[in-house]
Amino acid sequence: MFCVGSLILKKRVQCFLHLFSFLTMMHTIDADAFYEGNILKASAHGLGVYMLVLILIVLQSPRIFSVGRERLGLTHKRAGFVHLVFLIICVIDLNCDAWSMNRSSTDGEKLVSNLYLHLVLGISGIVLTFTAAYDFRYAHQGHKLKNIASGALDDKSTVTYNEMLEHAFYQILNVVQILFLTLCTHFNMNVRLVLLFIVTSPWGVRHLFPVNSFSDNYTKYGTSAKSTTGILYRLKKYQYIFYKHFMLHGLNVSIAVSGFDITSTFYWRVYWLGLNIAYVMEFFMQTLVKRRIICQSWMLCMNVFLMISSSLAAFPVMRNVNFPAALLSLVLNFINRKRDCFNVAVTTVFVLSILYYNG
Repeated sequence: MFCVGSLILKKRVQCFLHLFSFLTMMHTIDADAFYEGNILKASAHGLGVYMLVLILIVLQSPRIFSVGRERLGLTHKRAGFVHLVFLIICVIDLNCDAWSMNRSSTDGEKLVSNLYLHLVLGISGIVLTFTAAYDFRYAHQGHKLKNIASGALDDKSTVTYNEMLEHAFYQILNVVQILFLTLCTHFNMNVRLVLLFIVTSPWGVRHLFPVNSFSDNYTKYGTSAKSTTGILYRLKKYQYIFYKHFMLHGLNVSIAVSGFDITSTFYWRVYWLGLNIAYVMEFFMQTLVKRRIICQSWMLCMNVFLMISSSLAAFPVMRNVNFPAALLSLVLNFINRKRDCFNVAVTTVFVLSILYYNG
């Protein structure tokens, strides 16, 4: 038993070392030569294909946005229609640039245009989430539902009111982060560090929003870790951990120190649009299943396709992330849980210390 346990531990350590080496390689490789070509085009076109399929589904079932006599969810359906139209416009604009492969927006007018697009997209997502929580607050209360666990991928579960509120928190983080990343290019490091404190401050009120665990969807009684949905939820958990410490805390600290204008790059536009699509489509796809417009297996296939398409664009962004900072944020998350503001402060001091030591 001891030998078997040692062998398993050895394999896990080897897997971790391989993953560390892979991430380090992805961080140091020349993005212009490797990323901003076929991978970014594949990601952008993948998002385009996903939205095209979704449009065809909606056109065949336009009743999804209709309102019955009870007028239940009227505000949310209107907000959903507006948000869907705006996503379609953004995807078309992105793919037009992908065909011409405009990697960067250099003129001032285009930069302002991109900022407006990012802000409107984020604010529309916030409105969409809060209208869902308001319109369905009574019908989707947790005690009225018989969900085995939380989540939107199981056809036997329903998105709860608490999940909607939790989702609203991350939609707010999106808007705050894009404002922070845009403003960082116009100020010196002292001001950027103040902005970093502001962009991290929402985590100080995280406890005011509900928390739904990913692991509940494959560890609770009645769930299966080996089922398709169980595997997807586990992948989503790892994806969330990566997002939080590399694409959020790690990226914010890195840009606060470097001041790099990341929001004007093409790879950021692809990543940002993919993130915003993934944030809302998981819930919309469950609605399509509940309304018997698509089947469960088709919904899962589309979610997997969206996960792959949106994740591809995350790797080019990684070259702007200070890898030791992101790794430290990840470690602190496990040894100093639920203290994100303090952990980000420690991570920032760590990065500044390295810069000072290297002169």
